[in-house]
This record gives sequence, C-alpha cells and structure tokens, in this order.
Amino acid sequence: AGGVMCTGGVCPGCPEGNLERSCSDGMDNDCDGLIDCADGSCMGRLCNVVGSVWMPPVMCACPGTEWCQGFDDDCDGIVDDSCPQSITSCCPTTVSAGSTAGTSWVGDCPAGAALIGVAGQAGTRIDQLQPICAVVRFFEDPAPTPEHAYYVRRGAPIPGTPQGATGAPTFTDQCPGDDFVIAVDGHAELGLDRIQLHCGNFSIARGGGFNWVLRRTSTVSLPARGGPGSGDMPFDASCPGNGVVTGLAGRANTAVTQLAVTCRTLSLDLR
Repeated sequence: AGGVMCTGGVCPGCPEGNLERSCSDGMDNDCDGLIDCADGSCMGRLCNVVGSVWMPPVMCACPGTEWCQGFDDDCDGIVDDSCPQSITSCCPTTVSAGSTAGTSWVGDCPAGAALIGVAGQAGTRIDQLQPICAVVRFFEDPAPTPEHAYYVRRGAPIPGTPQGATGAPTFTDQCPGDDFVIAVDGHAELGLDRIQLHCGNFSIARGGGFNWVLRRTSTVSLPARGGPGSGDMPFDASCPGNGVVTGLAGRANTAVTQLAVTCRTLSLDLR
C-alpha cells in the first residue's frame, strides 16, 4: 500500500491485510506473494489498460455481459448497469359505474401504494366500502448465485376511510401473500349492487434476449359481495398488462351509489 515496492522478499511498511493498490502495475503491492489479478483482492476490479476485470475463473477478461452481482462485468465503468433497481408506476386510467346520487368521495392509495383489498358492509347491495392499500416494495436478495434475485413485495396494510352507511353484515376481503388487486368487477346502475376483487402477483426475471422483465400473473378471485345484480348494468375494471388498482372513488349516501376504479401500470426501472 502507498506504492511501496516489494524486493528481495522484504517489504517494510507493507502490513499484512492491505489490498493490491493497483491490479495492473505488475507489482505485489500488499506483499502476499500474489501479483495483480493473481491476488483475490482484485476480484471485480480493473486489471489492465483496456478496462477488463478479473472474474474467476478467467483472469483479466471482459465477458461483455453485465451479471447482477455487484461487479462491473461488462467493463463499461458502471457496476450492475441494466440491472433492476426499483418499481415505478404511471399512466392512470379510470372506469366508473353507478349513479350520480350521493356525496362524492375519493379513496386513492398513497403514492407508491396499490390496493390489496376492501372492507365494508353488504347485504343485497354494497352499503359501505373501505379501501385497503399497501406500498409496492422492490426487494433485492444478494444471496443467490450467479446473480442477485429481485422480488415485488408489499408493505403493511393501509386502511382507508369507510364510505357509505352502516347496518349491514360486515366483510373484509384481502389478497393473499404479496398479491395486489388487478381487477374489480360487479353490477351497478342506481347504486353499487355487487363487487368482486381479483388478485395477481409480480415476478422479476431474465426474459428473452437476456433482458430483465416484470411479469404479472393472475392468482385468485375474492368472494363476490352484495346482491346478484340481476337486471343491473355489469361493469369490468380490469387493469391491462402489468396494471394494478391504485385507487377507488365514487359516491355514497345510505349506500355506495357509484364506484370508480383507477389502474396504474407498474414498470421495472433499470440502472
């Protein structure tokens, strides 16, 4: 360390445990008997003038492909470029159903969160509705080899404000595990007669062309709530692609009279 040159097996001022100061100077900087990329402390570091790195079992090579493992595998000076780093959302779309009676209400999830379920009260109609949201979390696990693993998880439930009236049987429907609500359908005309939530989860993995891809998979449908809705207008607010429900809104008086469902598309943000 500090540029001390090792000669004759003696290296004053070069304490054991220091790393190679340079991996391309042809000297044993840390006095452990190993020069440049023969020294394990050079793993993942530049080891010659053309910018290649040492990645066992090949020494001083540049494979040209960035593996997501904390090293600059493709020798472009950026560690883990093109690797997943976060989940973003955009482009809200809204589907509404029901009447214009009652007082308007908004139950959007907080920024960065999505719907995981609802609570409320229902008999032959939906008397009360309460959104339940959770933060969409991006999680990186550095343990697997040869690459880190990436997951979409959800945070703790965030209950919204109940809307509508009381007096009917209560219910709570929530997607399992790390699932989010990806669709809401039902019947509504003069009021909200029936709703049902559908869940899905997300995975992050290599796709075609070695690119990282975010995939949504439908999982379960939660119980239908309210009456049969026969004769009323059916509605279907299914989020397309990698969409999730990020908010509910509508109108309510002695019952929920209108429901508006907002979807946003999740995207994988790469370095």
